[in-house]
Amino acid sequence: MKHMPILLSGKPTVYHADMSAPEGALKGALGAPVTEVVTLYFADKSEKGEKDARQFTDMLTKEADGLVALDLGWIQEEVEYEGAKGRAMFAVMGWTSVDAHMAFRGSESFKNNVHLLRDEPKGIEMHHYTNQL
Repeated sequence: MKHMPILLSGKPTVYHADMSAPEGALKGALGAPVTEVVTLYFADKSEKGEKDARQFTDMLTKEADGLVALDLGWIQEEVEYEGAKGRAMFAVMGWTSVDAHMAFRGSESFKNNVHLLRDEPKGIEMHHYTNQL
C-alpha cells in the first residue's frame, strides 16, 4: 500500500476480468521484471475477437523469447473508449525486459500474426510497467 500514491495520479477505476490461463500465469506475468498490459476494446463481446486474441497469445507462448507468462480474459463490466461504451479484453504479459518484447515485435512471427489483434477491436492500449518499486 505504501506505493499506491506513486502509482496513482487520480481516483482509480476498478474492473474485474475473467482471466483464463492456468493457475499461476497471472502471478508469473505480474512478477516478471517487466509487465505488459494490453486492453483490446470492442463494440460488444466478440467470439471472433476472442478467438483471434487466443490464437495470437498461443503463438506468443510458443515463439516469443523473453516471454515469462501471460494471461487473458474479458473484463466483466462495460467500459468506455473514446466516448463509446463497449466491452474489452485484458491481457497481462510478463517479459524478461522491454528490449525482449520490442525485439519480438520486430520478428516475422509478430508481423505475420499482429493482424489478429488489430482486425476486430476498435482500439488497443498497451503499457509496460517495470517491477522495481
